[in-house]
Amino acid sequence: MTKKPSKKSSASRRPPKPPKKTGIGLLPGGEGGRFSEHLPTKEGAIGSYVHVGARVGVLVELSCDTDFLARTEDFLRLAKELCLQVAATRPRWITRGEVPTDVLDAKRKEFQHEATKKGKPIAEVAKIAETKLENYLSEVCLLEQPYIRESSGKVKVKDLLTEAVAKMGEKVAVRRFVRLEVGDE
Repeated sequence: MTKKPSKKSSASRRPPKPPKKTGIGLLPGGEGGRFSEHLPTKEGAIGSYVHVGARVGVLVELSCDTDFLARTEDFLRLAKELCLQVAATRPRWITRGEVPTDVLDAKRKEFQHEATKKGKPIAEVAKIAETKLENYLSEVCLLEQPYIRESSGKVKVKDLLTEAVAKMGEKVAVRRFVRLEVGDE
């Protein structure tokens, strides 16, 4: 006795859809065995970097207005450059506005105390503390840091982003980043 074919809807007879391609995969990222990958998101891309020896790794989410821009080589190269910047300089925040006020107040007091301890005149203590606070912010805020590939130290990461916006014709922003180092807490 032969079985009759069941009368299921045409949708159930279609083969299953293949999984979406994510673009995940390691691509040679340059000298010294470094690797990089870029995962497209709705608003940009996530760049990654793992340093030689796999002891330091970085993820940076770079956003833009269109998926088209997120797939361009220039955009992905910018994401990689920002990953390298984060790996090399260890920023804690993206912008000055993200630094908690209690951290700013504590650093300001620390710098004032240092200046007072060195015997600086009271009139200069506040100015010295503010200058040191500016220097501190340029070290811990990603967009305020000098760009590592520019030896003069005059080009900041925010200038790199401004240049990218002018070249790409679309808003580009760092949304978030994470830097991991083996043994670091």
